[in-house]
Amino acid sequence: MAAQLNDKSFKDVARQMRTFAQYVDGMRQPRIARMYEEAADRLENGVTAYQLHEICKAVLNSFGAHQDGLLVIYVQKPDGSPDEDETDKYYALLKTLRVFARRNLRETKLSWIFNGFRW
Repeated sequence: MAAQLNDKSFKDVARQMRTFAQYVDGMRQPRIARMYEEAADRLENGVTAYQLHEICKAVLNSFGAHQDGLLVIYVQKPDGSPDEDETDKYYALLKTLRVFARRNLRETKLSWIFNGFRW
């Protein structure tokens, strides 16, 4: 059985993922919102290096420049107009999650290259 990673900072990221999932769900992206909720659950309960790698890949893929990509979205008010304050919060969370995913994706790749050795 693979060792579980249970970093204290993962709980903070899980909280941020849940907030981000609320934004994404409000943008009519329930599939992606559910992915973030499930990833948050996994981070809170401990993940293997492989699971962390998969979560980070999914986070980065969700940002893509495709029809469902999260980079081309803004938060709307109930009347459909852009909500600039909430959009700023949304993009701040997006940036935080992108940094988390890139950092951990790079670390898990290095870990695999060096047979589990972590710097």
